[in-house]
Amino acid sequence: MSRPPIHGDAITGERARLYDIWRGIRQRCDNPKASGYLDYGGRGIKVCLDWYDYLIFREWAISLGYTENLSIERRNVDKNYTPENCYWADVTTQACNKRKRVGTSTDYIGVAPNRKNWQAYVSYKGKRNSLGTYPTQEEAARVRDAFVKSNNLPHKLNF
Repeated sequence: MSRPPIHGDAITGERARLYDIWRGIRQRCDNPKASGYLDYGGRGIKVCLDWYDYLIFREWAISLGYTENLSIERRNVDKNYTPENCYWADVTTQACNKRKRVGTSTDYIGVAPNRKNWQAYVSYKGKRNSLGTYPTQEEAARVRDAFVKSNNLPHKLNF
């Protein structure tokens, strides 16, 4: 037995994936009990006021080409969910736009300690590609960023 449509689902009469995305954004940013809250609301990430209305969010999503195989992505992972900072991305693109992991021994994305040096790398489509070893973290990060730019990859840059 299917449950009755809820806000935003009246169009199809089913629970729409887009509605689940909208609800997930709000949960991550607003509900301290939600999984992921520490990485979103706990870091100060908010949802713009207009997007508290599902129909406004839905209109924005459709106007930007939302399809069932895309997920919402923020251009700058340290900024809020707003129309200016968000777009629809496939899984590969989304995996490239990550912030530096908390608790790592480096100050940069795509840099890892390697004995007494620093290794630069880019992970793309499930593979970690080494870009060489460098004497400083910053040099390794600059090499990584140059590789990302020269290959037009969708990764977040360090500088």
